Amino acid sequence: MSVGSAREYSATLETAIISSMSDSQPRSRAALAGWIAAGVFFLAGAVAGVYASNLQIQLNDVELRLVDAVTKMQGLQEQLLAAAGQSDAMRANLSLLSATDVTDTRLTGKGTAPDASGRIFVSASKGILFSASKLPPSLPGRSYQLWSQTGKGAVSIGIFGAGTDGAATATFDLPPDAPVSTGYLVTDESEGGAELPSSTVVLASR
Repeated sequence: MSVGSAREYSATLETAIISSMSDSQPRSRAALAGWIAAGVFFLAGAVAGVYASNLQIQLNDVELRLVDAVTKMQGLQEQLLAAAGQSDAMRANLSLLSATDVTDTRLTGKGTAPDASGRIFVSASKGILFSASKLPPSLPGRSYQLWSQTGKGAVSIGIFGAGTDGAATATFDLPPDAPVSTGYLVTDESEGGAELPSSTVVLASR
């Protein structure tokens, strides 16, 4: 091989190496850029997943708080309604007790309730208020019944129950066209009351 041919071969080889290096650099850069892009997308997806999970937890917590707040609000509303009802009842009772035509009759315990006592307030314009203490608590299927004794027989005023503490309070309307009362009594009757008083008297006026 002549010196000129050797020089030409060396120059050609050098050009090929340079060309090869120039081609590999863009390919390496493109591959690196692809990996970086993939990493960015993966990281963005992971961050979005964590954010979504935290957001769902927060939403669940808010929902639980709302349910608890609504439950408490309903409870307060029921208490307010009960308090309003009690307030109305107290005003009505006070109005009856302060009526100019009110009469007050005391009742004493009888039979199975010797320690019981009661009072009945009657106003022709306001109605009847009855209260008692130390009565045997009402049993399932049983009721206490308040009666007005008249010259024409006993007239039912209404039924009521006694709590576990033996206390009872009830209001009634005056029986229409009822004869003048000569006394009052309370009997233990079947649930719903009776047409005539039984012999199981637990309270009676003196």
